[in-house]
Amino acid sequence: MTINDLIERLVTLVTSVVEDLRMETADGSAARAPVVIAGMVGPPRSATEQRPPFIVVRPMNGSDDQDDSRCTVQMILETHGEDATAVWDQCVLIQRLRAALTANRTQGPFHMDLPLTWTIFENQPQPIWAASITTTWIIPQAEWLEQD
Repeated sequence: MTINDLIERLVTLVTSVVEDLRMETADGSAARAPVVIAGMVGPPRSATEQRPPFIVVRPMNGSDDQDDSRCTVQMILETHGEDATAVWDQCVLIQRLRAALTANRTQGPFHMDLPLTWTIFENQPQPIWAASITTTWIIPQAEWLEQD
């Protein structure tokens, strides 16, 4: 099992949690569920490329020691709203994801260690609103090879 496997499992979980939500879109089209993206989102290359709402699920860092291996995963939540009440969309996403992640702490061979942390960023580039959720996962250890 690899870190990619963990990210794919989390994308599947997060997608199931938000698929029934309808949130304001950045391009003014009909409200829709946030799109869940594995990895990174680069700068838009065209007017039709993905805009908020979306959730990015990405590995941030990790560690290996004698006892276990860990991977820190960050979820970036971006929504769109013209006024300060748009922060409530962030709260809805955070609450749904907190509930799902803490109820499903084991994803195959991966186990989420507590605490789960979240942040709604103080300086928001309105009309885009951003928050993050950070989790740490115990992951299968790599096989150690003995040197002769």
